[in-house]
Amino acid sequence: MSDTPIAHVPDFRPDIQGLRAIAVLLVLAFHADLALDGGYVGVDVFFVLSGFLITGLLVREGEMTGRIDFLSFYAKRAKRLFPAAALVLVATTIATALWGPSGELTEFGLDAVFAAAYLVNWRFAERSVDYLAEDVGRSPFLHFWSLSVEEQFYFIWPALIAIGLLVSTRFKRPLKLTLGVVLLTVFAPSLIHSALEDTDPKSFFVTTTRLWELALGAYVALGRTTLSRIPARFGAAISAVGLAMILSAAVLYNAKTPWPSVYALLPTLGAALTLIGGQTSPSSIISKGLALRPAQFLGAISYSAYLWHWPFIVVGQDWLELKGPAWGFALCALSIIPATLSYRLVEQPVRFAKALAAHPPYTLAIGASLSLSAVVAGLTLTLSGTSSPGHAQAEPVSVSVRGAKIMVLPENAGALALGKHPTRAPAGEPQRAYPPFLPLPANARRDVPSSYGRRCQTKDGSSKITWCKYGDTQSSRRVVLAGDSLILQYADAFDAIGQARGWLIETATKSSCTFSVDPEQTKDCKQFNENVLAALRERPPEVVFTNQHGTSTPEYILPYWTELTQLGIKVVAIGANPRPPTKQSVYQCLLKNKTDYTKCAFSRQEGLERSALSAQKAAAAKLTGAHVIDLTDYICPKKRCAPVIGNVLVFRQGSHITNSYAKSLAPIIAEKLDKLGL
Repeated sequence: MSDTPIAHVPDFRPDIQGLRAIAVLLVLAFHADLALDGGYVGVDVFFVLSGFLITGLLVREGEMTGRIDFLSFYAKRAKRLFPAAALVLVATTIATALWGPSGELTEFGLDAVFAAAYLVNWRFAERSVDYLAEDVGRSPFLHFWSLSVEEQFYFIWPALIAIGLLVSTRFKRPLKLTLGVVLLTVFAPSLIHSALEDTDPKSFFVTTTRLWELALGAYVALGRTTLSRIPARFGAAISAVGLAMILSAAVLYNAKTPWPSVYALLPTLGAALTLIGGQTSPSSIISKGLALRPAQFLGAISYSAYLWHWPFIVVGQDWLELKGPAWGFALCALSIIPATLSYRLVEQPVRFAKALAAHPPYTLAIGASLSLSAVVAGLTLTLSGTSSPGHAQAEPVSVSVRGAKIMVLPENAGALALGKHPTRAPAGEPQRAYPPFLPLPANARRDVPSSYGRRCQTKDGSSKITWCKYGDTQSSRRVVLAGDSLILQYADAFDAIGQARGWLIETATKSSCTFSVDPEQTKDCKQFNENVLAALRERPPEVVFTNQHGTSTPEYILPYWTELTQLGIKVVAIGANPRPPTKQSVYQCLLKNKTDYTKCAFSRQEGLERSALSAQKAAAAKLTGAHVIDLTDYICPKKRCAPVIGNVLVFRQGSHITNSYAKSLAPIIAEKLDKLGL
């Protein structure tokens, strides 16, 4: 790699501005649901561009001055990024307070706080473990994950450049060659990590799987002088191939494509080639196309457009229910107005303010103040979400399962209100209004079994079993709950059942990992299930309780069930409950329809069609020693499933039922176990 200085290379390149325009258009089209399922690759193009531009800036400074001025660098970053970001964060928190679902305000407020600190990608990485398999409201701050990744790159990369300068000077080695070696320590581990963790939902958000994309852009920057020697006649072809790679990825990829993984090489290498082609042939037809005025305009406002478009999508489509691609397009188009205004009135004036340029410490202080204002706005939003206006909560009391106490609601609460003939009980009818019930809709997502606090569920990316004990923990009679959160939601109910029956209840569950041989499961899920099966072979329990999700089929279920029954282990599936529509969780519907809760009821028949109950029954019918406990009549006893039964909210998130309602099912499960002779 040549060590010729690159300071003579022009700072502004219209083709880069045009490439920014393409990247942001891809992202906007993807978020607007305009039939471009791989439009998310636009973010990866931005990463390559950022690595290229920042590295070029730092290397030129190092070549000219022999050092990196950290204070000046971070002051420039603060001027460039913080004002518009803080404006959007504050504006979005206000919009969220006005139109957002009250049950989500606490979480959204925390999202804003982490976004202001440029750490929100790690927050979303952790949330993805628990929430990707459920129907969670989209955060209006979700898009800040990529800005967090970039800011974290900016935090470490100047230091690595400075180390490269020091090594280059001390050992009299070419600077760019030295930096290329230093960069390899970032690029290679990150790419390998990205490839190996391609089934882990966290890998989409975490910085460690994205650094190689920024490093790829950095490599192009280090080779700018050498690459500029490529004959111009090849430049157009290089640009065309690069652009075709980006667009091909946007068209061919979709939500099922493991990401980033090695698949991200297609758009990122495409971005790198487009940069190289633009460098070698600035007058090619591709470069001229990227330099057209519309592309230059959109490229100039791309940062603001990226910031503003997502809140418009969430507020419009999710909260004001302006659904469909036409509305998605309109909302994205509308977001260009504040994007243009913030670019001209906020971004540019601050970026080129002479007073700030002369005083980097003041610039950093102002940037920190702007971020702090966004933090305050986020905390205010968080505090405003701690209550649920318009809803009253009932007080819990104790009921018994064979003498074992379990906390539910007032007498005959939840499923117990349905009595012996649930399909005839008035308590199962959807009502326009209900007396005080538990939990409040705003607290539904937190009405989870104690196993969540005990971290009993193995997370995505891991195949190690996390055993937790319930029931009579001193008993030699052992039963196991195996599967995912759909069986773990009954953990506290089984705790009472285990105490009453003298059972030691052990859980072996993993997030989004049903106990079956579903070929669509992730690698770590398949390995986890094999580990569970091996543990059950080694120490056979009396009974294995399990559950399945809606995509399960008898063919996926039978292999594990067959092996267990052949080992003399009884298999009892807790019947999959009717699944609510996926467009919104029931508690979100209640928050929106406080004057008519019947709008939140849904068809029992359609809910069952979305569940795995029929597959479970078909599998059990083929085996001796396998049973299904069908709780449908106690969860949805009528033709339409009521959101509240017996003063207890039935569903929390997606198809999951609240812990309060699950505990009210404990006596009913116990009765059905009696009938099975267990």
